[in-house]
Amino acid sequence: MLDQNDLLAIAKLMDTKLEPINTRLDTMDARLDTMDARLDTMDARLDTMDARLNTMDARLNTMDARLDKIEEEARHTRVLIENQDHKIKLIAEQHSEIIEKLSVTSEVDSLKGRVSTLEGTVKTHTTQIMELKKAQ
Repeated sequence: MLDQNDLLAIAKLMDTKLEPINTRLDTMDARLDTMDARLDTMDARLDTMDARLNTMDARLNTMDARLDKIEEEARHTRVLIENQDHKIKLIAEQHSEIIEKLSVTSEVDSLKGRVSTLEGTVKTHTTQIMELKKAQ
């Protein structure tokens, strides 16, 4: 059987054989710690980017709402313009009718002047004829 010295020798031999493995494990632990630190940094950056994207989403939603409002106002304005255009056409038609009536009215006024002149002439002639008849 193995005595105490043999066991110590085996333990020492195992420590010697395991030392490179422990060194490699320590190196791997250090590398994993470095990778963890880098991943933490990347996580922080991704969180920052995520926050920025959320901010951008909020801004885009605000801009969409504003654009929808502008489009609604544009539709409303278009309807108002169409209504005003129709009213302007009606006014133009009425204006044409008024102009036609005014030209007839100016002709009537011109005729009134001529009739008035003729009436005056007829009165004068009637008076002259009456005087001639009396003189005969």
